[in-house]
Amino acid sequence: CSSENTITIDPNGGESWTTNEINTWQGPDANGCYTKSVEKNTTVVLPTPTKIGNQFAGWIDDAANPVSSPYTPNSNVTLTAQWTPNQHTLTWILDGGKVTVAGTNADVNATGTLSGSVNYGTSIQAPQVAKTGYTFNGWSPIFSVGTTMPDNDLTYTAQWTAVTAATPSPAVTATPAPAAPAAPVAPTATPAPAPKTG
Repeated sequence: CSSENTITIDPNGGESWTTNEINTWQGPDANGCYTKSVEKNTTVVLPTPTKIGNQFAGWIDDAANPVSSPYTPNSNVTLTAQWTPNQHTLTWILDGGKVTVAGTNADVNATGTLSGSVNYGTSIQAPQVAKTGYTFNGWSPIFSVGTTMPDNDLTYTAQWTAVTAATPSPAVTATPAPAAPAAPVAPTATPAPAPKTG
């Protein structure tokens, strides 16, 4: 029988480690996992991984049971890192508008300033909004489809342009055309005197 147990740790998306303890492990392998073989009944200090936008929530074993460090394995085991995403505040400032189609943290007919917590990495959907007498010109900063919640608070403000009423054109008064000049009167012919007789 083997006198050793192999511990495999899967950082589950973790990118780095908080201590140099990981340097005593072999890896990473193609799946990003690290291994260490230890004598049976040997206590091992588990390294702590880090992951952008998340807080490390400990390790679980193959049976999904949480384990703590230091850890003493009683067989070969794989430990998987657990993560809790950071939460940040997403705010929509409607500036007098009203929600017509719901979005993230924005229900239909909501008005004013709308705020709520959103997990890091969550896809954000912008609400559709309207304001009487105004045209919606987008959000500031510019919102792009596919945006996900960053690792910080985020605020969008509605941009509006007032609708200008059309100014009626002034009435145009037709100017009568000048009368055509009268045709000249032809002179009346004077009859020739009758010839004298006798």
